[in-house]
Amino acid sequence: MTTLRDRYRGTLLGLAVGNTLGLPVESWPSGEIRRRYPQGIREIDPLELKLPWDDDLAQAVILAEAILEHDTLRNDDLAARLMLWFESNGRGMGSQTRAVISALRQGMLPSEAARLVWERDGGQPAGNGAVMRCAPVAMRWARDRVKLLEETENSSRVTHHDPRCSWSAFAVNLAVAEALTGRTASIDSIANTLETSDVGPHTLHAVRDVAGHSLEHLRLDGSAVGFTLKAISGRRHRYQRSGSRCHSGSSSRRERDSGSLDGAYRQGRPAHLARRSSAGSGNRSRRDLGFSPPRGPKHTVDPR
Repeated sequence: MTTLRDRYRGTLLGLAVGNTLGLPVESWPSGEIRRRYPQGIREIDPLELKLPWDDDLAQAVILAEAILEHDTLRNDDLAARLMLWFESNGRGMGSQTRAVISALRQGMLPSEAARLVWERDGGQPAGNGAVMRCAPVAMRWARDRVKLLEETENSSRVTHHDPRCSWSAFAVNLAVAEALTGRTASIDSIANTLETSDVGPHTLHAVRDVAGHSLEHLRLDGSAVGFTLKAISGRRHRYQRSGSRCHSGSSSRRERDSGSLDGAYRQGRPAHLARRSSAGSGNRSRRDLGFSPPRGPKHTVDPR
């Protein structure tokens, strides 16, 4: 019998598996992935046992640990945790997140760093770094939509000031919240919830555009590969197809970031996954997912 604990474990395990499966083909064109892996990507590179977590998983664990400790998300606390991760690991960190953390390390206030980096770059950067890590917020506030929006914004704004980033993460967290209760809400119903929450029109369009369309229609390849609205298109498509096999022919970062949704539906059950790690989200906490690797090299930087 499936329990709520199973679904919570599955959410984090799905995120970890999706992240790790997709790393070897990150930013590849989808056609090249299908050519190289016609049956889909089904094996994790054994070298991952010797490497620190990539940023998707590491930052999600940072959020989870902050929620466990404070039952809320505060800019100063998240900033301190991200700076610690930057110093001990930092693998896969996107350029937008790196710029914000660098500003924080130079003494800029957490309430100002993300905004100033965003303004410095013309108010344009809207990377998917907030979307990739957002699932623990839905795990805590799955039944409280007002608090879910508030805390999702808190989780995003510490590194990603653009409102599209917060709204995209909220869209994904609505889907995760539904999955945790065993329900599948329609794309339209989730879009309606976003609309009543005053989410911007570009985010609403990105969500509604998923309904009835293929991944090819969503055009997830190209120069906008790290854009937050591209990320939620991939995740919403996975949500719409929740009965399919995980990573059956998957593509770039947008699809591999959908693992938390797959896991919430498929109820992964490793006994140690839901256990709180007292070691933090750096290299020492890998044992909670069955990993105990030493510190490894940093991964390729992307636009997040």
